[in-house]
Amino acid sequence: MRWRKGPVTMPKGKMTLEKLARMVQQGFMSMDLRFSNLEARISAVEQQLDGLETEVAAIRRQLRQAVYEHEFVALERRVTSLEHQTGLRVK
Repeated sequence: MRWRKGPVTMPKGKMTLEKLARMVQQGFMSMDLRFSNLEARISAVEQQLDGLETEVAAIRRQLRQAVYEHEFVALERRVTSLEHQTGLRVK
């Protein structure tokens, strides 16, 4: 059952407690189904997030071993300077 926009029409005839009880029960059953679907979707999203957390942890481990470009350039300059000072010419 979907929510309707606009005015709600009442069923024809006299409203009895049984009719009202059925209407309320249908509403709860509809909501129960919607919540079940929502729980399944949330579970799927949680699994995806767990996978992403694992991937992020692996990337962080790799980055800890990485050298930043500015550090690499600085080291390269130092090595070049040492090569010039010692007379070594390595390409």
